[in-house]
Amino acid sequence: MRKLLLGTLFLLSLSMNAQEDDTQRRNIIKTNVTAFAFKNFQLNYERVFTKTFSLSVSYGMIPEGKLPFSSLLPNDSEVNLEEVELGGSNATLETRFYLGKKGYGHGFYLAPYYRYSTFKVSNFTETIDVEINGVVYDTVDVTFKGNSTAHSAGLLIGAQWFLGKKDNFVLDAWFLGAHYGTSTGDLDGITDRTLTSVEQQQVQDELDNLDIPVVKYKATVNANGANLKVDGPWAGLRAGISLGYRF
Repeated sequence: MRKLLLGTLFLLSLSMNAQEDDTQRRNIIKTNVTAFAFKNFQLNYERVFTKTFSLSVSYGMIPEGKLPFSSLLPNDSEVNLEEVELGGSNATLETRFYLGKKGYGHGFYLAPYYRYSTFKVSNFTETIDVEINGVVYDTVDVTFKGNSTAHSAGLLIGAQWFLGKKDNFVLDAWFLGAHYGTSTGDLDGITDRTLTSVEQQQVQDELDNLDIPVVKYKATVNANGANLKVDGPWAGLRAGISLGYRF
């Protein structure tokens, strides 16, 4: 009887230790390695609270510079994308609901999230043809720079696995995420010369018909430049692979 009791206590101790090892390492630090190609550097901290629920915060930064892969983008006679400079940052608050049996940060998940984003653009030049009776006699260059912010909410679908002999390393795959919200922004543009009233009207007409998806804006033109005020919907996608460490 004594041996049976001691054996039972020993097995319970092993079970409790195993459970403790599996559930106590609830902190995960990760970075999205696929975003490096786009000069987007992100750091994420995830805290696992229960078998099915965790909360994470992340911060991402894009240092101001040339657009990644701009030389591979389609050429446009009105805009030289190779000269455009872009920078920004984002902060994301994310809740995760793990669907697998193992849980505690492992397996498939659904992740509702909120994101705050900022963007800074400069050296964005729009070349506009000036016409008289349908004949182009000159061009006007309007070079913009400014800032915008966006608030959005979305849903991410993905899966996370623990790797290594001690399950210390983490692989987090973002299969697909999408968010939608609102944005505001203000971009000021200067022209390469003073514009006549006729030229101002043609620049106004051209800016009013820019092909900018999703975002709404209002353009105002004067003799020395233009202003674009952004105020409307905002949308974005998330995908990638993160690597991290669990402790």
